[in-house]
Amino acid sequence: MAEKEVAVKKEGLGGWMILPTVYFFISLFLMGFLATGVFTAVMSIFVGIEGALGNLASSSMHLISFALILTTIIFEFKKKQIFPKFAIITLWAVFILTSLNAIIFLEFTVQQVLKDVAMPVILTLYLLKSQRVKNTFIN
Repeated sequence: MAEKEVAVKKEGLGGWMILPTVYFFISLFLMGFLATGVFTAVMSIFVGIEGALGNLASSSMHLISFALILTTIIFEFKKKQIFPKFAIITLWAVFILTSLNAIIFLEFTVQQVLKDVAMPVILTLYLLKSQRVKNTFIN
């Protein structure tokens, strides 16, 4: 008697889905740390420290990125259907905000852009093509 192979339905937050999860948690920590400059930037406006507006803009971009990433993580763990689309929007919004930040502080280099664009490209492709993502969040 031949044994019948049982197809395992890939779903949940396991497998390669751990990659975006880890990426978002690391990004959340980094953006949270960088966003703490908001208070310092606001205070520097009142005491007239040079570059206060640049610091405020930079901290604000990090705060926006932090909020987007936190929302993405919440959608992921609540297995909301909007997660894949929102995650892709978050990936590219954070990339754009990070690039703007680099332009403001004249730290914009081709190498930096290539490094910063790698994860959004990889994770976007994964979120669009993965059967696990479809089974967990869409179906």
